[in-house]
Formats: sequence, C-alpha cells, structure tokens
Amino acid sequence: MALALAWLEAVALLLLLALSTKISPRDALSWIISIYLRQKYRVLVLTRSEDVFEIFRDSHNHIKAPANHSGWLFAELLGDCLGLISGAPYKTLHAALKEPFNQRGSAGQLAAIQDVTSRHFRALLASQPDKQDRRFHVVRDFEMLPFRVVARMLYGDLSDHDEAELQALIGFRAGVFRRSMQGGLLRFRWAIHLYPSVKRSLRGFQNRWADFNMRIARRNGDASLVGQLLRQAEIGPITARQVHQTLDEMLFANLDVAAGSLAWHLLLLSAHPDAQHVIRTEAAQAQQNSDETGDPAKWDAYLCSSSSYLASAVLEAARLKPLAAFTVPQAAPTSRVVGPRQFVVPAGMSYIVDTQAINMGQQFWGADASAYRLERWSEKRATDVRYNYWRFGFGPRNCLGRHVADLVMKCLTIEILKAGQLVAGPETSRALGERKRDCWIAMPDASVEFRKLD
Repeated sequence: MALALAWLEAVALLLLLALSTKISPRDALSWIISIYLRQKYRVLVLTRSEDVFEIFRDSHNHIKAPANHSGWLFAELLGDCLGLISGAPYKTLHAALKEPFNQRGSAGQLAAIQDVTSRHFRALLASQPDKQDRRFHVVRDFEMLPFRVVARMLYGDLSDHDEAELQALIGFRAGVFRRSMQGGLLRFRWAIHLYPSVKRSLRGFQNRWADFNMRIARRNGDASLVGQLLRQAEIGPITARQVHQTLDEMLFANLDVAAGSLAWHLLLLSAHPDAQHVIRTEAAQAQQNSDETGDPAKWDAYLCSSSSYLASAVLEAARLKPLAAFTVPQAAPTSRVVGPRQFVVPAGMSYIVDTQAINMGQQFWGADASAYRLERWSEKRATDVRYNYWRFGFGPRNCLGRHVADLVMKCLTIEILKAGQLVAGPETSRALGERKRDCWIAMPDASVEFRKLD
C-alpha cells in the first residue's frame, strides 16, 4: 500500500514537472526515484538508551544495510568495505585486520604515532615563524595528521613520491564520493552511462587506487599490512575488492571523520582554558613520574589510559559534537520489543540511532548535558555509558580504528599543551553552533589562536 501511494505521488509530481520548463527530464526522474526509495528503505529511529541496548546487544550479528542504502555508485567505492559488510565476510576480514588496531596493537604503535604527530606540529609552527601568537585552522591544518598515521600503519615507510601520490588520490576520489552522496539516478548501475564524466572519474580512481596498493604490496611484502592483506586475497576467502575498499574506508572515507573529531576537540579546548590547565598539570605529573622512575612505560600508560582528564576531553568533545546525526542503518536478526508501549519490531527491520538524543539525554547525563564538563566521565561507570553514548558504535561491534583515533588526538593535545595554549577567537562561539554545509559529516569551520607559554 505504501509503495502504491509513493508511485501515485511520483506520477502526480511527474505531471507537474511536465508543465514546467525549468527542470530537466533527468532531474525529474531523480526526484521520482527519491520518493520511491523513501518508501522502500523505511527505518526505525531509536532515541532511548534502553531501546539501543535491546537492539544492539548483539550488534556483531546485525546485517548492515547494503551499501548504506546509498545505491550503486556508493557501492563501487565502499559497498564491500569492512564497516558495511556483515556475517561471515565481516568476521573473516575483521580477523585479518584486527591485530594492529586492537588495544594492544595500537599501544604498540604509540612511538610511531608520537613521532608523526610531533613532526606534523613542528612543521605547523615552522610555517608561521617568528610569531609569538599563531593561528591554526582546526580542520585544514590538522586533517592530514590522522591520515599520515594510518597510512604509516598500512604501508610502512613511504617515499616522498608515494606520499604525494597518495595525497593526490584524495582530491581525485572526492568528486566521485560527493556525487555518490547526492543519490538520484546514480543509485542504479545502468545510469552510469548517462554520466560519462562520472564513469571516467570512478574507473580512473579505482585503477589508480588498486595500482598504488599493489605496487606498495609488491615492494614491501608482508612487512606491510597491505602486503599481508593482498596476499590473503589471492588465496581467499577475502577478496581484493574488499581489501581496496577497506583501505579506502580507513584512509579516504575516514579522513573527514578523523578530521572532524579532532577539529571539534581542539575548538572546544580553546573555549575552555581551565580544561587545558588541568590536562597540562596532569601530563606534567605523569611525565615526572616516568622520568623519576626511569620507566618510559609509565608515560605510555598515561597516554593509553581511559580514566585521565586527557581521555575525558576527547570523550566529552565527541559527546557534545557527534559527527553524524544518525547511525548507519542495520537490522537485528530477530524481532525486538522497543519503546514505552512495547512495540514489536520484526526481524530484518532496519534501525538508526538519533545520536544527539542519546549523547545529550538529560535522564542519564543530567541537567547540564549540554555543558562541557570533563569531571562527568569520572562520575560514570563505563558499563553504564555503553548505551548512552555514541561515538564508535554500540554493542560488541565497534569501529576498528577507535584506539588509534584516540591516541592521535591525545598525542596532538600533549604536543600543543606542552608548547602553549589554545585561545578561542571571536568566531568560536559561532563555529560551535554551526557546521560546514559542504561536508557529509558535522565539521566546524574556524581557526584558533596558539600562544606560546611564557
């Protein structure tokens, strides 16, 4: 019945468009398809933490929406990446990737992460020499830091030529990805022939991306993660398409995600000098303890700790500024009972979570839920937070790169606060209430001032 009504609505729209000379037939058809898809891909929106628990307690068994319900062009870029596949293919690919990115593996990369971070920040300072007070854009000046860290983990050491080629691929891919997010006719494979320039860009990126990965794999072999993955793809059961798309997910798709997280964290820190002072004091004490005992592991333990003020600052920024308004659609394998009226949802129905409703819910977070307050994280048990906070997912299935992402943000924060402090500018209040309109995730557009310590 719903689909029939959708088609009646579409026909009525087509009649109206037929009377207009301002809209092309191709755009009119795209609009009709959008109406149809709104009915076809219905989802249930969750806003209560108790419902999130009921649904996501077995998230490792969920079925992710095919290509995120975004259509064929999106699927050509990311439809078979780790984050969007389910069942046996997900478990097999995850097993091949998890060791370097789990908590122990990420901690083992800490020295490399600190090295890349230090070099990145020193280069930023050198780009504005002889200035006591410098200004840094929270996105543009820091977005390549997590990219370089992950690239080093995937490929090992890269030559200047390799790194330049990898960065050139960012822009080459961006246009295709942007077009995939616009939906319309390119949700369907046959429509690619109506867009020859998009077809050329897609195939060009796919070929260059595969060539780059295979070249590094041949050169570095099993000494690189990409070499290990592509060798496994030769014998199965993982495929080369899964490998290339997952590498895309880690580097390109997550470039905006990592940059957005880092940007909101820095912007909020700049607006709260008291938080900077607390973290700087805490870090100095941790460094002193490490130096006095001659045990560098104590400093590493501080950076890896989840109970420090440093960790709380990372968590609090992500709570206040979730990068996505809603989570990726996914379906539970069995029926569930949700809502205050105990509504029975059949197996296979897709769910999304309203991240703002969960992260800012006053029932759990209190009357000051909208305030930036680091102390709240020492007041809550991790088990209680689990389904009242969205950042890397809910339940047993979480983002593979969460530990690395945290370490990058912590290491950069320490680099900054050891050398100086961040100062909010006149645009900070505005920026905290807005987001870039040309980006698929919530990302600020602002600069902060960096002042050297006396």
